[in-house]
Amino acid sequence: MVSFGNAVHAVQYAQVSDAGKELRWFCEPCYQETLNPVWEDKVMERLTKLAQQMSHIEQTLDTKADTATVSTVEEMVKGLETKICVEYNATVKSLEKQMSREMQDMRATMTGELASSDSVS
Repeated sequence: MVSFGNAVHAVQYAQVSDAGKELRWFCEPCYQETLNPVWEDKVMERLTKLAQQMSHIEQTLDTKADTATVSTVEEMVKGLETKICVEYNATVKSLEKQMSREMQDMRATMTGELASSDSVS
């Protein structure tokens, strides 16, 4: 039985000894294909295309906002809308009261003048 440590040692020895110089990642036909310049052009073409796709993805991500940031901004806008509505309603009520008082004052003045003109005639 071969232990794991002995197997690792055997592989390391094969990699550095003369016997290991034929150790490759590919089978012989595939290895020959990797040496083909056409294959290198295809690899470079695919790598270039991949780099372009990565660049496009990065640009897309740069233009997107973080959802937490968007949520925070939306909450701030809603808070401002609420505050503006409350203050607007308070201002409108104040103006309505002021207009009502002024109208009552004008009616009283008009009633007083009408009464004094009726008594003079």
